[in-house]
Amino acid sequence: MKKQAGVSFVTVLVILTIVGVIVKAGIAVGPMYWDDKLVKTIFENIRESGEVNSRTRQKELKQMIQSRLDSNNVNIPTDGMTVKRVSGGLLLQWEYESRGNFIANIDLVGRFYHEEEFN
Repeated sequence: MKKQAGVSFVTVLVILTIVGVIVKAGIAVGPMYWDDKLVKTIFENIRESGEVNSRTRQKELKQMIQSRLDSNNVNIPTDGMTVKRVSGGLLLQWEYESRGNFIANIDLVGRFYHEEEFN
């Protein structure tokens, strides 16, 4: 009589557990990168619109970005955003962290940094 060959039940459970953890991590991390993509799009739209010029104040640029974040329902704190006047425009530097709940009280943290010059 031949021995039956194949994958055991325990092996299937281990594979399903690993796949489940990877999917859960993707669900936690995906929105962070989506929000970061929206931030990049907001910067591009502001640059292309011509709303920012050499006379724009730093506070006006921050308010412009905050209003666009709000309208896109992106909840990223703008506390770490600094705007400096450089020759011919403004330089925005923004470092922030975004957290996604993984399992119970374990969070996955993404750190993002943007440096954009608006002329």
